[in-house]
Amino acid sequence: MSESVTLPQLYTIQEVAEYLGVSVDTVRREYTGSRLGYTRIGGRIKFTEDQITEYLKNQRINPCKKNNTPDRSASTGSPNGGAQTTGAARGTTPILDKRDVHRLAQRTFGKPNSHLRTG
Repeated sequence: MSESVTLPQLYTIQEVAEYLGVSVDTVRREYTGSRLGYTRIGGRIKFTEDQITEYLKNQRINPCKKNNTPDRSASTGSPNGGAQTTGAARGTTPILDKRDVHRLAQRTFGKPNSHLRTG
């Protein structure tokens, strides 16, 4: 006895675009970007139901779960309470006079020195 083989239904780019409610160009971008699997038959691109279903599954974005942790930081809103601070402690950096500020601005925004090598 011979076993009967059930072949999958094949869909064209136009059919997939219509089903997904997008343009044909969008479907092309998705399969050329390796986000939508396809089957090439005789140089033509076809899609199976499994490939379309897998694509839809991969595009799903679940909503964020609401965090009911009561102890949140007032300044950052992080759930761990206080935020870790970085940098110099408040009041420990020197106050620059006008001349120092001007020199720093020239170094930062001025023309680069020609005698310095650039990488």
